[in-house]
Amino acid sequence: DLQTDGIGRYEYAAVDRLMAEEPDLILLPGDYFQSDGPDFEAALPELRALLGRLEAPGGVYLTEGDVDSPERMAFMSDGLENLTWLDDEVVTIEVAGQRVHLGGISVRFRDPSAQATIDELARIDNGDLRILVTHRPDAAFHVPEGGVELVVAGHTHGGQVAIPFIGPPI
Repeated sequence: DLQTDGIGRYEYAAVDRLMAEEPDLILLPGDYFQSDGPDFEAALPELRALLGRLEAPGGVYLTEGDVDSPERMAFMSDGLENLTWLDDEVVTIEVAGQRVHLGGISVRFRDPSAQATIDELARIDNGDLRILVTHRPDAAFHVPEGGVELVVAGHTHGGQVAIPFIGPPI
C-alpha cells in the first residue's frame, strides 16, 4: 500500500529503490492515495508521474484498494501505457520466459464478478504460473484448493510477516 496523502521525496525514493532492483514484474494491490476530493485532484499529476516511472519487462499491474474507486483507478492509469488496471479480469503474460496468468480483482472480493475471475484463474491447469492480485488478503479463502500458486495482497500494513509472540516487524 502506497497509501500516501502527498507525493514527495519519500515516494520517489521508494520507486527509485524498487526500480534499482530491476523487477521482472510489478504488482500493486491497491490503496494508492489516502485523501479525497480536491486533495486527490491536486495530487493526481504527481501521482501519475510517480506511477509512470514504474516499468518492468512483464508489466506493471494495479488493482483497486479500499481508498480507491473505479473512477480514481481510471484517472490514475488512463493513458499510462506502462500500467494495466486489472478489474475482475485475467490476463496472460510472459515473464522471463515463463507464461504467467494474472487475475486481478476489485476490493469487493465477494462480488460474483470477482469470484468469476478467481474461478477462471483456478481453471487454468496447464502448468503455467497463476497469480491472484487483490487488495484484501481474505480473497485467498475464496480460491479453490490448488487454484493459484500465489496471492499478492495489500491491506495488512506490514502485518503479512509476524514473529510469534512479537508480532509484525513493521
